[in-house]
Amino acid sequence: MLGTPLRTDGWLDELKSVFPAFCPIPRCHDPADKNAAQIRRLAQWMLGASIVLSAVVAYSPIGHWVICEVLGVGDDLAQRGRLPLRIFVLFALPVAFRAYSTGFITAAKRTELLATSSGARIAGVFAGCAVLQFATSDGATLGVLALLTGFSAEAAVASRAAWQLQQTLKRKGPGHDRVDLQAIPE
Repeated sequence: MLGTPLRTDGWLDELKSVFPAFCPIPRCHDPADKNAAQIRRLAQWMLGASIVLSAVVAYSPIGHWVICEVLGVGDDLAQRGRLPLRIFVLFALPVAFRAYSTGFITAAKRTELLATSSGARIAGVFAGCAVLQFATSDGATLGVLALLTGFSAEAAVASRAAWQLQQTLKRKGPGHDRVDLQAIPE
């Protein structure tokens, strides 16, 4: 649809639905498992495609044409939005890590481990706004950097929880569908 913002990370975020659908938890922490390996490969391809598509829009003349001619944005606004758009290319990294980790945790039926991740995103956005306001005077650049800080904080919390869950599942061995809450360190 014309006039809607280009988001190449929206479909990347849906990666979180792949683990619960195609990889039951007792085997999905096993690096030798075929489904888990295919999901990792899919995640890598999705991340790469998202970065390439975003980079084409942010750095190439094709992107300028899409923004000005197809979306109908004025040339002055397109030039002012060039830096925030280039920063936006980095969004695929935390979104991919967050989606992959969230999918793994969801497949394990341990979504309570994600409770702090949304708080980390909000804290990251506020911290980004507070600190980065001294680094840039442009509102759009500040907003994109603050949002990137928030997504990165959320991805870090979700990735840590997924890593701890994976370590716990490895220690427990195969055949354990449910992991004790006390077994995962805070």
